[in-house]
Amino acid sequence: PLRRAGHAPASPPSSLRAAPSVSYAWKRTHTIHTSSTLFDAQKDYYETLGVPKDASKEDIKKAYYRLAKKYHPDANKNDREAEKKFAEVNNAYEVLSDPEKRRQYDAYGPQAMGGEGFHDGRGGPFGGSGFEGFGGMNADEIFREFSEFFGGMHGGTRPTRGNDIHVNLRLSFMEAVRGCKKEVEFSAMNTCGTCHGSGARPGTSPVTCSQCGGTGRVSMSSGFFQLQTTCPSCKGEGTVISSPCHSCGGSGKTRERKSVVVNIPAGVDSGVNVRVAHQGEPGEKGGPDGNLYVELRVDRDDTFRRDGADVHLDVDLPLGMAVLGGEVTIPTLDGEETLKVKQGTQPGTTYSLRGKGITRLHGRGKGDLHVNYGVRIPTRLTARQRELMEEFRETEGGSGGGKGGAGGLFGRMFRGK
Repeated sequence: PLRRAGHAPASPPSSLRAAPSVSYAWKRTHTIHTSSTLFDAQKDYYETLGVPKDASKEDIKKAYYRLAKKYHPDANKNDREAEKKFAEVNNAYEVLSDPEKRRQYDAYGPQAMGGEGFHDGRGGPFGGSGFEGFGGMNADEIFREFSEFFGGMHGGTRPTRGNDIHVNLRLSFMEAVRGCKKEVEFSAMNTCGTCHGSGARPGTSPVTCSQCGGTGRVSMSSGFFQLQTTCPSCKGEGTVISSPCHSCGGSGKTRERKSVVVNIPAGVDSGVNVRVAHQGEPGEKGGPDGNLYVELRVDRDDTFRRDGADVHLDVDLPLGMAVLGGEVTIPTLDGEETLKVKQGTQPGTTYSLRGKGITRLHGRGKGDLHVNYGVRIPTRLTARQRELMEEFRETEGGSGGGKGGAGGLFGRMFRGK
């Protein structure tokens, strides 16, 4: 009734723009079920929004509003399929509208979006301690983007999700390869232990706001519109605190040190964010707690070099082994292993061990271990070694190196001597 379909909402009169959280009095309440059964966490988010993978942030936002308006419950009464589509659209937009989440989604796929895990930070391949999707989103999170679009669908007393907390965690190379459990400590706001979150001094209680009568909303008229806005006296709480708690000053929260054990899955790398659900700051008015995001920094290793899920190892062979062949024992991620060296192995030769690399986060097995051979050229020889090498150089000349041994590995070694 306020605008034609397909048109952007009209800007409110300037006299009303300063009023916080304005909503229409005749609005209806909707219950949106957003459990993980309503949408497939493995769906391609770009396909869900109908945008290409190189779409700009503005294009993603436009597609989101267009689809959200199309599938919104106001326009689709008792339509479970539209409700499912609405949840899918919000799920996709939450990821693609956030540059960091979008980067991780592009790098690791939908498994990275999720209780505890990638958000890479789950309900994914790692179970309850791995990567879960956005099945835990509540209606407040879904409608947050629409609070202005639909004129403030919630009042000032709606449940509010707690703030997220971001911390950094450093891992050794092998901790990242094998996975581990790590304890992280951080400072966060928590429910006050003295007043148990009420904000009132023990023995007292908040009193009903005299201005709004406890509703948290006050009415105002503008022409033929009857509008409601957040009560300026109680800030939408419906109550006021006359005797604040001495511990929290009436806020109902105090800052405390907190310790959480985080499950780190095998195969993580620097820049990955592990999400631990509901370990952030507490929500308000029954809203869910925020999440804890742990950004990982992985140290380099003195022996192995990482390239995604593949690992490189440099091995210098003794000269005699490179020429005649033999066996060499090398370190791997799973312990030592003995390899056969072919006769005449040249510097720069690479031998690959399939499946001996790092676990892939997508769950598709492991990468490879690439052994890069070099040859140790002796800088000092005994008299006997030199005699043998001189003899070899002479015989080498007869196989294409030319008299005097100017060609070949040994010719290069002894040229000019």
